[in-house]
Amino acid sequence: MENIIEYCGIICSDCPVLLATQRIDNMERRRVAEVLTKQHGEEFKPEDISCDGCTSDSKRIFAYCGACGIRKSGIDKEVKNCAYCSEYPCE
Repeated sequence: MENIIEYCGIICSDCPVLLATQRIDNMERRRVAEVLTKQHGEEFKPEDISCDGCTSDSKRIFAYCGACGIRKSGIDKEVKNCAYCSEYPCE
């Protein structure tokens, strides 16, 4: 898979949520949900581990990414990522 750089600059193609989704790997979804639950203190279920990347046209976006202000700004400003934004760096 080619590198997918998201609005914020994160290499999305390395994200375990995206990888589990692309591989249709339910065991990995379960493992990632457990790791994220421990890391963030918020419960994630295997069915929450589903994402096609925040710059994709898909409606399947991980909850954390769907609520991301940087993502919303990138979409609103129609930029590929923050590096292409005339207001970079922003607050």
